[in-house]
Amino acid sequence: MPSSLTQQISAGYLLALGGFEYDGTTEISPLQASTDAATAADAMLAAGAAAAAVCGVHAPLNPSQELAFAQQLHAALQQRAPGLPVHITLSHKLSGRLGLLEREAAAAINASLAPLAAAVVPQYAAALQQLGLHVPLYITGNDGTLLSAAAAQEHPVLTFKSGPVNSVRGAAFLAGVGDALVCDIGGTTTDIGAVVWGMPRMCGAFVEVAGACTNFQMPDVTSFGLGGGSLVTWQQQQQQQQQGCSIGPLSVGADLARSCLVRGGSTATASDVAVLLHDRLPELADQPAAVAVPAGLLPSQQQLQVAWQAIQSRLAAGVDAAKQSAADVPLVVVGGAAGLCGDALPGVRCIIRPEHGDVANAVGAAIPQVAGTVDTLLLLSAATRQQQLDAVVEQAIAAAVEAGAEHSSCRVTELEEVPVAYGSAGATRVHVKVAGELQLQRPAAAAAATETSAAAAAAAVQEDVQVKASIDAAAAAAAAAAAAVAAHEHQLDHLDSLKDRQQQQTKQPPQPPPQQQTAQLLQQATQQTAALADLQSPRPSSSSSSSQAAPAEQPSLQQLQQYRPCISSQGLWEVSSLDLDAIAVGAQILGCGGGGSARHSRLKLEHAMSAAAAAAGGADSQQQRQTGDGQGCSAHQKTSAITGNTTSSSSSSSRQPKLKAPLIMSLKDLPDDAYVCDVGGMGAPTVSAEKLDSYECAAAVQALSAALPRPLTALLCAEVGGGNALEPLAVGMELGLPVVDADLMGRAFPELQMSTAAIAGVPLTPAAVADDKGNVLLMAAAASPNWPERVLRAACTEMGCSVGLASSPMTGTTAREVVVPGSLSLAWHIGMAVLTARAANADPVAAVLQLYGGSGRLLLRGKVVGVTRHTQEGFVRGSMRIAARQLQDIDSMSDISPSATGSAQQQQQQQQLAADGAGVADEQQLPAARWVEGEAAPGSSSSSGSSSSSVELVIDFQNENLVARHGSRIVGCVPDLICCLDSISGEAVATEDIRYGLHVSVLLLPAHPLLRTPAALQVVGPAAFGYDAEYHPVGPFPAGLCTVHGLYGVRA
Repeated sequence: MPSSLTQQISAGYLLALGGFEYDGTTEISPLQASTDAATAADAMLAAGAAAAAVCGVHAPLNPSQELAFAQQLHAALQQRAPGLPVHITLSHKLSGRLGLLEREAAAAINASLAPLAAAVVPQYAAALQQLGLHVPLYITGNDGTLLSAAAAQEHPVLTFKSGPVNSVRGAAFLAGVGDALVCDIGGTTTDIGAVVWGMPRMCGAFVEVAGACTNFQMPDVTSFGLGGGSLVTWQQQQQQQQQGCSIGPLSVGADLARSCLVRGGSTATASDVAVLLHDRLPELADQPAAVAVPAGLLPSQQQLQVAWQAIQSRLAAGVDAAKQSAADVPLVVVGGAAGLCGDALPGVRCIIRPEHGDVANAVGAAIPQVAGTVDTLLLLSAATRQQQLDAVVEQAIAAAVEAGAEHSSCRVTELEEVPVAYGSAGATRVHVKVAGELQLQRPAAAAAATETSAAAAAAAVQEDVQVKASIDAAAAAAAAAAAAVAAHEHQLDHLDSLKDRQQQQTKQPPQPPPQQQTAQLLQQATQQTAALADLQSPRPSSSSSSSQAAPAEQPSLQQLQQYRPCISSQGLWEVSSLDLDAIAVGAQILGCGGGGSARHSRLKLEHAMSAAAAAAGGADSQQQRQTGDGQGCSAHQKTSAITGNTTSSSSSSSRQPKLKAPLIMSLKDLPDDAYVCDVGGMGAPTVSAEKLDSYECAAAVQALSAALPRPLTALLCAEVGGGNALEPLAVGMELGLPVVDADLMGRAFPELQMSTAAIAGVPLTPAAVADDKGNVLLMAAAASPNWPERVLRAACTEMGCSVGLASSPMTGTTAREVVVPGSLSLAWHIGMAVLTARAANADPVAAVLQLYGGSGRLLLRGKVVGVTRHTQEGFVRGSMRIAARQLQDIDSMSDISPSATGSAQQQQQQQQLAADGAGVADEQQLPAARWVEGEAAPGSSSSSGSSSSSVELVIDFQNENLVARHGSRIVGCVPDLICCLDSISGEAVATEDIRYGLHVSVLLLPAHPLLRTPAALQVVGPAAFGYDAEYHPVGPFPAGLCTVHGLYGVRA
């Protein structure tokens, strides 16, 4: 997490022994729960910490250690401070998706909010009782479903941005549309989101919250400071110019009725402009608007026109930022200040103003469903696979029913199967989410019991003065809301009739849900308030905390355009934090869905640079942007109370990097007799996302170097794709070696012999692998290039499916003949193009294509509607289906290989699936009735709601994307690069992160000429992966891109 966040919410951390290997059953080390929990409890009490987050390696596959530690921690705290409220967040309950750092960040943020939720949620319930509303309490979640009061209190982060989700769903419901943008204009802000096939469009695989990357779902919403109460100011000397007017972001907020001009106030607002110029928002003016404006404050017609145009420009820019293509879109405008939107906007096909749009948010809150989720690890077999999946679906249905859903309405909305690479045959992580309609009927006896206990709890709450004051305030606000509801009773009746017509439920009478224990929440209010007062004492501070780097803002467009990398007088590129950002973004795109997480490697490098700066006296620390996992150092510097056991604690404290920043050298500057080798990670990306590496790659390099006649001069990237592009930079920092601006693949490939060096006849051996336990294996020689792949891949499985690898030692003379030059520079250029496009609010996907100068192509923009995966020979193989709603999205796709059907590969995959029973051959085997209404089950040939022009692109992958097919045509294949990018951010989406519902853009980029030779095509062409197809290149490799050294290099 960034230091700016850890400084706000963290009182320290504990590294404890434990965790599981990739199979979910083998312990990395035994848990010492009682000892470590006692240490944590003492430190929490000493630091005044109000909550804790527990995160274990591979906890989604096996949560037993998290549960055991939480139990011991709770017991230790109660033993030391009886009656103290204990708030413990378990990471596996927040997200069942793999990704240790992302899950850890989500758990930490949730834990920091748990005390607040524990105080607030019971007061909501108490306010309902004060109003005589004896009903269960639900709170809207950020995925469009409802959370019980208890669930929202336990996991408050799941309510983030639920307001915009309500508006999007409510607006779509009122307008009767399935695909549109929704613009909700309130008193202070405007939120613009999209509804796609009836549901809010969600963000990509990872979402940043307070600068920390998390892996729970969030809506994709654009927000900016424009609302009915936004302040309007004019510059009198520039009345003739549009720039003479500013709108917001300051707002009068709830004081609009008293402050605005048309109500006799003295503040010009956006609502005044709409009323005075176009007689919009008439409810504000109870008399002729111009008459109500105080003398001398009435704006001129010219001023009003300038302000109106500024408002429309802000809205148009927001709509453009939320769009996924240049095509015009329908826009549904709702909210209390919907009148600020004119009758036409650029890029908008039509503007829809549904009846009751001012209460769209409330409507959206009233129609969400209740969800149940199950994440588990299964050993799927061909004989029992369907029964196993059915059992998981039933578990998810039971969870939804327990949360309050009607059983007969439950439908599967998400089903994800991720095979465990290198694991036991059929080992698969299964994620199922079920949603159903909220059941509103309750048995009379249960309702009476709830009311009785709630009354008793309310009486107890009244004894606490502070809580009573909060309850009275909440009750007053609720009473005002009730009055508003009564005024719109006819509107709600209309909504009921609309909902009755829309729902397609069975005729069976609904079954009552389990009774929510609202009274128990009421009883907690008094003790929570008192306990929070004791826990809110200041945390201990330390003078050493001042050495931590101050958080820096994201670079502006001007800063990006003016930035120049630093090339030393020795010709070495001294990599900065911004350079790392750019290389990481570009390398992930070049990874074609594989290569491991560049983001994790980026965090490790940032931490190493921070540690190097601190070791040098902190002179450079203020220049280093803390975006990584630096919480370990900062937490220890803030308080030394929390310490713990870790398998590498002694080594990590003593190993300081030899360089203060990574160094990259030009290939032409590499001496002829210098020795170089490639280095990177080997294994399953899903494993490395959980089981973070430390010094395995450095250990492999040292073992390989010891087998060479003289020391290494520099390092090489094995592949420029994904995290393996950054790993040599981290190893180089530690060992004091520069990295050559080149790699051996020009992208990412799944097997070792698919390197340009092996293709050219350079031996891969000697090669070394090292694991996290200290095991190192050296392979001195190999009979052929295929043998290192076979031997070392098997060793990788035994060593935990994640090892460091060093191979292909060669001289500088050989390297210049066989490597792909300028690879890191290419990644930097791509990353800078994406970052600059984001800063300019432009399309990052188009920016990447522009960089390639017409050599690349956009194949498709669409939504992932199906994913199948299976394991074969240690690789995750499968395919994804991406649907486009409009035919023009795919019109530009030409037939690269008319005779290539890919049928041989497809048949081979299906035969393998039937033979080993290790994967998903056809997801349509799930009961179709259980898929959410209005959508086809994954595996079907179409999606409900699609027009007849809907088309699909199918991408086959083996760790990396291999082939893109449109119908029977192959429209792109290896060695060219098939890249799936998030359509909004331009971030690459890895094959292990592809899931139903993601909105992606698929690019086809040209491979380097070294990968297009006849010899190379035998190893990395379509035939090498089982496709009976002829390779036709997408276009020439861009020759106009200069290396960073060539563009910015200066010699002393």
